[in-house]
Amino acid sequence: MTGRETDQAEERLTLESRRSDIAKLPSWIGSLALRHAIPESVEFAINLCLEEAVSNVILHGYGADTSGPVIVRFMMPRHDLFAFVVEDGGRLVAVGRYDRSPGTSEAEVAFVVADEYQHHGIGTALLEQLADAAWRNGIKTFVASTLAENRDMLHVFADSGFHVSRVLDGGIVSVRFPIEPDDAYRAAYAARHAPDLGSRHDEARPC
Repeated sequence: MTGRETDQAEERLTLESRRSDIAKLPSWIGSLALRHAIPESVEFAINLCLEEAVSNVILHGYGADTSGPVIVRFMMPRHDLFAFVVEDGGRLVAVGRYDRSPGTSEAEVAFVVADEYQHHGIGTALLEQLADAAWRNGIKTFVASTLAENRDMLHVFADSGFHVSRVLDGGIVSVRFPIEPDDAYRAAYAARHAPDLGSRHDEARPC
């Protein structure tokens, strides 16, 4: 796992002016969501908006002229942002990041783990590393939003040892928690990293 501070992100997708090319949007947006740790709820909203926008451009923007391409640009502000990247044999399998709200001690946190690598403690490890890095950089509170059915991510927050508050609104769960490493967090952290006595080897349990 490697950590890095980043300043800006800009990517683009070029589509032909035909409706069949709209089918390329979900996979492109999905790859952006993985690389930039975009929350699932935001990814869903981007998909809806871009599909409608690109459809309107293709169908109504230039009339019968289909010679020009449709270019979709993705730009993400990178003010005071830190990200951890997890790779397996050169393959990107998970990204976690926090993005501080300008002029505050609060940051939005998000992480994305490839499907086949889930349930192995990677999300929890990312949260631990992000919280440690953020606390050292003067951030006091994490906030996050996810779909209500994303129980895996909600469990990561709930089991972290931090004092997590949750608000449900329209199928979106907003969480908020201080990231000070107090006694409750240290106890949860120690329990996750304690030796598994049932194992044949003295290894740390997945967390």
